[in-house]
Amino acid sequence: MKIYTPLLAQYLGHVPASDVLKQKITDHAFEVEEVITTPHGDVIDLKVLPDRAHDCLSHAGLAQEVASILSLPFQTPATCSAFSPDSGLSSVPVSVEAKECKRYMAMRMRLPQGVTESPEWMKKMFEALELRSINFPVDLTNYILQETGQPMHVFDANKIIGTIHVRFARAGESVTTLDKKEVALTESMLVIADDAGVLAIAGVKGGVRAEVDASTTELIVECASFDAISVRKTAFATGIRTDASKRFENAYPSAWAMSALQRFVYLAQKEIPGITYGPVFDSHKEEEVFHTALFSHTRMNTLLGTALTHDEVHAFLQRLRLPAVQNGDTYTVTYGHRLFNVREEKDRASVPQQIIGHIGRMVGYQSGIPVIAYVPQKEFGRVAPHIVRVDSIRAKLIEQGFIEIRTYHFVSNGEEELINPLAEDKKFIRSSLIPGVAEAVTKAVYHAPVTGRTDVSVFEIGTVVTKNGEEIRLCVARAYASTKKQKKADEELRALCADLGLQVGVSADGVVEVFVANHNEVQEPVETYDIAPFQGEATVWQPLSVYPHMVRDVAFFVSDEARTHDIEKMLHDCAGELCVRVDMFDEFTKTLDDGSQKTSRAYRFVFQAQDRTLTDDEVVVSMNKVEEKLRALGCEIR
Repeated sequence: MKIYTPLLAQYLGHVPASDVLKQKITDHAFEVEEVITTPHGDVIDLKVLPDRAHDCLSHAGLAQEVASILSLPFQTPATCSAFSPDSGLSSVPVSVEAKECKRYMAMRMRLPQGVTESPEWMKKMFEALELRSINFPVDLTNYILQETGQPMHVFDANKIIGTIHVRFARAGESVTTLDKKEVALTESMLVIADDAGVLAIAGVKGGVRAEVDASTTELIVECASFDAISVRKTAFATGIRTDASKRFENAYPSAWAMSALQRFVYLAQKEIPGITYGPVFDSHKEEEVFHTALFSHTRMNTLLGTALTHDEVHAFLQRLRLPAVQNGDTYTVTYGHRLFNVREEKDRASVPQQIIGHIGRMVGYQSGIPVIAYVPQKEFGRVAPHIVRVDSIRAKLIEQGFIEIRTYHFVSNGEEELINPLAEDKKFIRSSLIPGVAEAVTKAVYHAPVTGRTDVSVFEIGTVVTKNGEEIRLCVARAYASTKKQKKADEELRALCADLGLQVGVSADGVVEVFVANHNEVQEPVETYDIAPFQGEATVWQPLSVYPHMVRDVAFFVSDEARTHDIEKMLHDCAGELCVRVDMFDEFTKTLDDGSQKTSRAYRFVFQAQDRTLTDDEVVVSMNKVEEKLRALGCEIR
């Protein structure tokens, strides 16, 4: 989602500098991918996750989030508070014939000046967001989507024949979309049609037959809500993914549609005086319904690892605009659609935990909340035996220095093909762990100079699907830097599996796969099970550069003066910031004819940049500095 910061300022009065705003959003809400500077103002590109897509895939939604984070007042965009239809314009005849249409609103709007261009402020915003300006009526629907998250559409009223029908497509029907593509429709696709045929693919894309153009003098303005699953299936089947379909797929609340239509009318009348409109057809008049949820102050602090006081909790709830009443340790919170994407009644059970999560966000992801020491506990209950077995295997492999990995379930080849694959190269569900693990080992070996590992030992415990059903398998792999040692890798892995009580199935080139359990096998559960405590030190994840690394070696006889230095650190400093590792990989002492001894060392330098592919010239400059330093210390380069 790209956010135009000058528009945020309209809701908040003012916003901090983009770099500050980026950090605040990252610390309390969403991952910011980048800040783009344009001639018309900064644009923040952020990643809105599905649980907040219903209310934050819009400028107004994100502005409310920023208002909560920065404790700023939020100014609701102006709308026409009540419709005043022109008596000379009739209502739009509409027939809603499918329950997958949650709400359908339509009104006529007369354009006294015909179709005009959009105002400059709107064009500038569109240019900054890389949107194409078409004409004012069409641009206004796109602006409402960007501002509120509600998709809208406009038809040329004079091109509509008879009644508007919201129905499923009929066998053999097709539609030419606004981008002039002919789309064959199936009977499972919801469409907007008139008495003459299909006008648009509901919630996905408009058609050319009722397109608004320079000759248009009267509009039919559509503001609707369609079933999320229906829209997603249609968008996937047609291969058409739009900003509108993305909002509907994430269940934008139908109760908010009226305020979006009122905002459309307000801006239309503000920008083009003299515009008139008729009565609103509304298939399902709906107001937002508010509910209550209870959570415990004590449990909140336990889950978050905090010691928040009641005053602090009240302050955070107020910033989140969640009215709350406290009764001892319990808070009763009133909530609506904002912050909570509750699609079904059963989803309300998770709201108390979501409220606690939102309070945690207000505290901040980088707030320095103390980490509570993990205390091993005994889990009482019914645990499937294969879980106990898998955990035992995992613990033994980790104890022997293996690293657990996860590879993709969807692959290009396998025994069971998917009906609706995610991509052309992901048509099958895996029938073996070996290809994925082998690929991971190849990548690990390639990156070995950067990570400093000479040998790679990994394993994966995962499910595969074959013609015989679903199985849990173990795949272990080992890659040695030494060719001599690698020849014995298969033998070592087979012995390892035997020690684990597993019968080897397939092995080749240092990769072994074995059967662990039948995933669908019904077994008597184990009544109690000890959860093994975490062993070892926690590591901080750091991304590897996507750009290739370069390796250079240097060998030299060490001088007496060089021995007085931390040679490895000295070499790293000389090589500069492009050098990511310096490791000694060889050392030997030579006795000369006069009885004296000389020690030779060989070091490997690994160069890599985070933002570009390095050139040979850059590395040569660094290595020349290293050699100059060694000569200055009296070392003899071999």
